[in-house]
Amino acid sequence: MIKAIFIVTFIWIVFNLQAQNNNILFSVNNTNIYKDEFLRLYLKNNSGINPEEQMSIPDYLQLYINFKLKVEEAKNLKLDTALSFKSEYEYYRNQVTTSYVTDKNIEENLINEAYNRLKTEIRLFHILIKVSHLATPHDTLVAYNKALKVRNKIKTNDDFLKIAPEVSDDQSVARNKGDLWYISAFQAPNYTVENYIYNTKIVNQISEPIRSEQGYHLVKIIDIRPNPGMVKVAHIMLLTSSNENDLQKAESDIKAIYNQAISGADFSELAKIHSQDKGTGTIGGELPWFTTGQMVREFETAAFKLTNKGDISAPVKTLYGWHIIKLLDKKQIPSIEELHESLKTKIQSTDRFEACLTPVIEKTKQQFGFTDQNNYSYFFPIVDSTIFQGKWENITNQQLNDDMFSLGNQKYTQKHFADYLYANQKNINPVPIPLYVTEQYKKFQNTTIINYYKQNLENTDSNFKLLMQEYFEGMLLFEITNLKIWSKAATDSIGLEKFYKQNDKKYTDSSRIEIVVYKYANSSVEKEANRQLKKYDNETFEKDKLITFFSDTTLISIVNAGEFTKNSFAIATNLIEQLENGEINPENKIYNFPEQKCVAYLINSKINQKVPLHKIRGIVTNDYQNYLEEQWIKELRSKYTIKINQIQVNALKSEFNQK
Repeated sequence: MIKAIFIVTFIWIVFNLQAQNNNILFSVNNTNIYKDEFLRLYLKNNSGINPEEQMSIPDYLQLYINFKLKVEEAKNLKLDTALSFKSEYEYYRNQVTTSYVTDKNIEENLINEAYNRLKTEIRLFHILIKVSHLATPHDTLVAYNKALKVRNKIKTNDDFLKIAPEVSDDQSVARNKGDLWYISAFQAPNYTVENYIYNTKIVNQISEPIRSEQGYHLVKIIDIRPNPGMVKVAHIMLLTSSNENDLQKAESDIKAIYNQAISGADFSELAKIHSQDKGTGTIGGELPWFTTGQMVREFETAAFKLTNKGDISAPVKTLYGWHIIKLLDKKQIPSIEELHESLKTKIQSTDRFEACLTPVIEKTKQQFGFTDQNNYSYFFPIVDSTIFQGKWENITNQQLNDDMFSLGNQKYTQKHFADYLYANQKNINPVPIPLYVTEQYKKFQNTTIINYYKQNLENTDSNFKLLMQEYFEGMLLFEITNLKIWSKAATDSIGLEKFYKQNDKKYTDSSRIEIVVYKYANSSVEKEANRQLKKYDNETFEKDKLITFFSDTTLISIVNAGEFTKNSFAIATNLIEQLENGEINPENKIYNFPEQKCVAYLINSKINQKVPLHKIRGIVTNDYQNYLEEQWIKELRSKYTIKINQIQVNALKSEFNQK
């Protein structure tokens, strides 16, 4: 039996090794690069490109080999062991893992739920009777009975707004008297309350006490309306004080400004002159886009009542002063596609995020074999009330070696939990120690499991593994290229100068000549024109002299005059090519073109003039970098052994119908 198991196991290992070997596309020394990795990047870099413009498999393979050679060299130079490299890589990895620690289906459901709720706004009255979710049953019951008593006292909306400031533990009650105004997704006191109001949508009914981690909530829906979207406005504001004379003057002044605005005066200019809002006055009073809940209630109401672009509100009084508001634009809430990422971010920072984590935690437990000793009660007599003041001292005089739970090949001891308790203590209202320790132990477990999941992502998620490999190798490529190419090209002035001189023909300006071309009527005019032109040199030459001499434009005329480059017109091209090839002497001034019945006078020529290095340093540096890279690639290809599996290359070419 043992022999049979050995044979089966051996065959399985050999088979898998053969499968892996068959999948090798090429190797650099002892590092194998597999077909799947190459194919993934080939498809990624050729996506969205017309087929005729896509790089062939052999060409891309050579580029990829060059890339892997550079990575191998960077590893041999131990660039990946630098502290700065490790720190940057870990930072990026931590950023990426955030999107991998949630259940995607649940997360998408929560995004859709939040977006649908954003479409509707609910005006809500609210009272909070605060009690910790870790409170004793007695204290919890006291809070519950208090909430019931308050509920029974409320008969009308006026009662609610009168009683709320007297009993509610909501910190906003002093400002709003329990009226939260119109709210939508993410704006309720917590997700529990949000679920209640959006699931019931019953107007003018006081809820039964709703339990959350904060305590008991009493809520009453006053109104339900569609989300009015967003507005963009400009405003003019006059500040007010408690002085009666100041109040009257501000009101009088704002009415005068309002009359100017509705009579056709430029609102922006009025804002620049009169507005006392320092943040917007100088830019014509313009405010950013906003939705409900972002401005004080009176301002918001007036702004959303405006219908058409350019509408101006009557003066509005808020706690900040007097305002006149002009509607600049209005729009509905963006689509779910536009809001997707922002909704995702909000979900990850609110209490609903736990729903996304729970499936991942349970999956990790099953996948890696979670065992729990459930011996956290050991800490009940050790933790004292100082932990609620953030002053509890970590245990140093006791042995804390017993296991509390294990996950995979890791064991987490009492010492780990003690360190967690110490690091996470803060000022909170006291609760029973056993309840506090029990909750902290659960949080410790969940945090540890999530961290373990993150640490092992490369082993459990192939996409994550490939993504991190791409980033890791990309970082190495940057470091080694900077070391071997970019920094060298930027600092090696001697090498740059030498490269410039060796390639001076490449760095010449476009040949150009300054000429005047005359067209003549017959051969006798040609002869006389040549005779007259020979009298001149550059100092005495004037292009109109020849025209004046003949005094008849039917006999001779100017057809071209100025500075010209090659391909501007035939005569200029002809002269420049002869000058470049040394076929004519630039000292000569007169050139005849009998077929075109033209004679040209050459004023000046600039042929293959070398451009100074300081004028094109950037261009030369870039060329020098390319040169250094070419030499470096040759060096790497001679230094490392490259083996290509041509069978796999041919299979890929066949798959993509490439020759």
